Amino acid sequence: MNNIKDRVQFNSSADTYDDDFTFSNIGILQRKRVYYWLNQIDFFSTQKKIFEINCGTGYDAEQFHEKGHTVFATDVSDGMVTYAKEQRSDEINFETQSFQQVAQDSELSNYDTLFSNFGGLNCINPNQLFDFLKGVSSHQKKGNQLILVLMSKYCLMENIYFFLKFNFRQINRRNTNTGVEVNVKDEQVKTYYYLPEEIAQLLKPNYKIELIKPVACFLPPSYMEPFFKKHKKVLSFINRLEHFFGRFTFMAKWSDHYIIVAERK
Repeated sequence: MNNIKDRVQFNSSADTYDDDFTFSNIGILQRKRVYYWLNQIDFFSTQKKIFEINCGTGYDAEQFHEKGHTVFATDVSDGMVTYAKEQRSDEINFETQSFQQVAQDSELSNYDTLFSNFGGLNCINPNQLFDFLKGVSSHQKKGNQLILVLMSKYCLMENIYFFLKFNFRQINRRNTNTGVEVNVKDEQVKTYYYLPEEIAQLLKPNYKIELIKPVACFLPPSYMEPFFKKHKKVLSFINRLEHFFGRFTFMAKWSDHYIIVAERK
């Protein structure tokens, strides 16, 4: 994860990412669910030092900064980091780092929380993910947090979508260990999906699992934005379903994204 190809992934989407996802109807609702669960663990109640990975355009970093937290935000994409430096507060330190570099960074021990939002870690394969989590655990101190938002191998709304389009081959397309080529602004990004229990098992030796919850068991994937932009009442109804069923941990494996919170033992 440290070659030129890795560093330029998502560069082409940096300038439009906020419009395409962050400020899209679906993106806003999914992020609200992430922040809902952060509030449930009193994440914002005390000032923290946060080490963010796959920070993208720096939107979350700026939200954390505005709430009084100290943030060091990284991304593998030079384009994303450049955009974040131009658009976000100059009091936030943005830096281009691969996941491999982060896992080897002894500075992690100086941060209370390592945060990863919206599937950044889905861009690395199982072996790389194992090495990453092992590296991070070797630097974090007892009581430090690990907060990850990942994409699951099953997605209820995606399966319904493919079923209604009679595209039966694509149902459960995520359920593979070899990865799926996903088109992101004409870039093919190899994406790997992980069940919540798989991540929990990887973390178990060094972490205590504090929370596993759905972020989007009924809220749809972002590529469905064109449809729901025209049918906002439908999206509003689906969001109400999310608020009800999103309480149940077992729904996390059926979600577009889920959140897992762990504490270093």
